[in-house]
Amino acid sequence: MLSHKKFYKESAEQRILFTNKFRKVYSTISIELNKILENSSNLLFLSAGHSSMVDMLKFKNIYVLEIIDEFHSLYTYKKINKVSKLEDLKAFQNKRIDDVIISNLEYSDDPIKLMDDVNQNLGNNGKVSIICNNIFWNPVFSIFEFLGLKFKHPRKNLITSNFIENLCFLSDFELVKKKRIIIFPFNVPILTSFINDFLAKIPVVNFFCLVSIYVLRAKPKCKFKLEDLTVSIIVPCKNEENNIKTVAKSIKKIGKKTEVLFGNDNSDDNTENEIKNLINKRSDIDMIYYDGPGICKANNVYKGFDIATGDILVIHDADNTVDPIELKKIVKVLVEKNQNMVIGTRLVYPMEKKAMKFSNYIGNLFFSYFYSLILQQKVTDTLCGTKAIFKKDWEKIKTYVGTWGIKDKWGDFDLLSGAKMNMMRISEVPVNYKERLEGETKMTNTILNGLRMLFICITSYIKIRIK
Repeated sequence: MLSHKKFYKESAEQRILFTNKFRKVYSTISIELNKILENSSNLLFLSAGHSSMVDMLKFKNIYVLEIIDEFHSLYTYKKINKVSKLEDLKAFQNKRIDDVIISNLEYSDDPIKLMDDVNQNLGNNGKVSIICNNIFWNPVFSIFEFLGLKFKHPRKNLITSNFIENLCFLSDFELVKKKRIIIFPFNVPILTSFINDFLAKIPVVNFFCLVSIYVLRAKPKCKFKLEDLTVSIIVPCKNEENNIKTVAKSIKKIGKKTEVLFGNDNSDDNTENEIKNLINKRSDIDMIYYDGPGICKANNVYKGFDIATGDILVIHDADNTVDPIELKKIVKVLVEKNQNMVIGTRLVYPMEKKAMKFSNYIGNLFFSYFYSLILQQKVTDTLCGTKAIFKKDWEKIKTYVGTWGIKDKWGDFDLLSGAKMNMMRISEVPVNYKERLEGETKMTNTILNGLRMLFICITSYIKIRIK
């Protein structure tokens, strides 16, 4: 499985002593891994003499496969009841792996085969965290090794971002996160914490960190069929009495069963009665009325999400500026392309002249650019109200709702940031955007709303990319 075994057998004791000397470094790496894999139970750790990290990892069951058996015999695990020693990956074939940590990819004779073997034993949506040194520090490492400040290593594979991306393609993984940590590996009170906990998280400075952590996610091995799933469409309503009937007539059945939940958010027109008159008017779709909390669109939608019984949750704005015919297209991508969230983008197809104010258009472009940096993927329209997610994923996302320093009145950033915190797959589908037929847009007070959104973006960037 791995090369350089002779080297490690001859230097096993020295390496154990060396890793203990720099225990602070491995402690910092372990803290990051605990954050990344916080919901895991069964962990597989492929190690190259880094067994000391095992006692710092917070998992129910840890299976350790070392580069040589000597590391197992030289290191006594404190979490003896949680740790199982493996001779090879074949011993794990009948066990379920939630996630994998690999600290030995740099020494693998065949990284592709290694990743294929890991993927065979990995559960759906399981993650693989690859720990390696930043290649730009290789000349410095050579000097450190010469001076005896770093343990000497045999020749290693060159692990770069391009290498990882290609490895993902070849082994049926996808790269979901990259993080650099630790600039100063020595334990000096106050100074070490200042450099590694503060300076190392600043963009550009972060480029010079010693350690890179790549988080890969296995592509799902099985697919759902849309016809086997139920769909709940949440329609938040605020003074939309003239649009309700059009929405109700236009929505088509999707999947095995479809329900439409109209959330009336303290309307001061006849919206409530218009919704209640629709109940039991269609045999193919269940129409449901509920009272929104009267706080904002986001809270209205979230209440609908919690009430909904469908496997899939879809948001559709009551102004009907996005034709309900687009909803099935979005749901199909969610299911057939194995995504966690699909959002509509109104900025691809030509839109009607008065569909969006110029100020809102410019704002959309700005926030889409900002959120592309946060999500580490290109998004073109973060504020489109048309979105679809799985109910089970909403249960994970909602733990992050309201944690961004200021309330998200529309819910777009809550959902996107929460999905990113859970390392979910997000994709966009172009939709046609048209002028609303009746009523007025709720997106007023452009400057104040823009400042609120900007604050959420900044706090999201700090929480997701820096912290």
